Amino acid sequence: MPVLFDIPIALPEVKPQPPAATVLLGIGKDGHFSACGQTMRNLNALPSMLEKGNETRIMLSADRSLDYKMVLSALEGLRELGFLKVGLVAADADQEAVFSPEVRQIKACRNG
Repeated sequence: MPVLFDIPIALPEVKPQPPAATVLLGIGKDGHFSACGQTMRNLNALPSMLEKGNETRIMLSADRSLDYKMVLSALEGLRELGFLKVGLVAADADQEAVFSPEVRQIKACRNG
C-alpha cells in the first residue's frame, strides 16, 4: 500500500456505485435550452422530462458566445429547481463533440 501521509490512516472501503442518470443540457446562442431532444425557453419544464427528477446529474454545455451571466443564471435556475449535481462541459479547440450520442443521455429522459 502506498504511503500518502506521514501518519497511518485506515481508509474505508468503497463499493462501486452504478452510474448516475445523466442528461446533457445545452444553452444555445439564442439563450434557449435543449435537453432530451426538446427545446425550452426556460428550465421549468426540465423536471417533468426526466425519469429520476432532481436526482439526475446535469452536464451543462453553453455556446461560447453567451455572456457568463447567462451561464450563472442557468446554474442558479437548476439549483432552484433542486438539481444539485451539475457539471460544466467544455471542449478543447479540436473537439467537435464532447460526448458520443450514447453518453449524452444515460437513462434519464422520459422519452429515451
